[in-house]
Amino acid sequence: MKWIGAHIWDWVSRFRNDVYLEDVAESTQSHIVGIDSDGKLYKQDPPAVPATTKYVHLPPVSYMYYLWYINYYDRYYSPSGYAQQLANAGIAITADITTSNQAQHAGYVAPRACKLKSISATFYMWSNYFGSTGGHTNIPLEFEIIKWTPGDGSTSSVTPAVMTATDHDGDYLEFRIYNKKWVVTDDANSTLAAGDAFNIFCKCTTQGIVQTGGSAGSSTNTVQILMRGEMTYEIELT
Repeated sequence: MKWIGAHIWDWVSRFRNDVYLEDVAESTQSHIVGIDSDGKLYKQDPPAVPATTKYVHLPPVSYMYYLWYINYYDRYYSPSGYAQQLANAGIAITADITTSNQAQHAGYVAPRACKLKSISATFYMWSNYFGSTGGHTNIPLEFEIIKWTPGDGSTSSVTPAVMTATDHDGDYLEFRIYNKKWVVTDDANSTLAAGDAFNIFCKCTTQGIVQTGGSAGSSTNTVQILMRGEMTYEIELT
């Protein structure tokens, strides 16, 4: 049988072996042709393709020998800032960040849009100003994660945004191993544009007590809390 032209066939047709369709026109139609178990052709919507989310896991590369080096109480310190405090005692984490601290405390600078999903850290800690003297064994610590947009050729301070994350504030003891994960809430503050920076800061909320010597038992602003360990950022590329 050979027909040349347009024809409408209103019967059930069965084809054995190979079937070829020639000169089929391209179409933007969002359907595909499927085949039942008995060989019947049918039209259906294409299966949904699951969205792909890309994550990267990175350690901070700029921290020194200690993960946190907290020299004085009531001041925030970061892994990349070493023993340099973010601001003076009594200054809130939301205070404007000076130009030098914008650079020194930048733990991660985003090369493209992304979101911080979590920070994991394992650390071992000790201090020369907490111990048995004065019954001062607990070390009360607070943690904050902030982001900011560092200046470019600027001398101006910038205002940070505080991220909401798992609360691990509390009392810690010397000579213990700790393994913590801060899961960050997915919102505007956890979203970074290209060029934004973030870091996690830690502070001790009580004065130290001199443990030895003639001044043993005296309170001091020095706490010298040394925390050695490793940290990993979990970042979602957007």
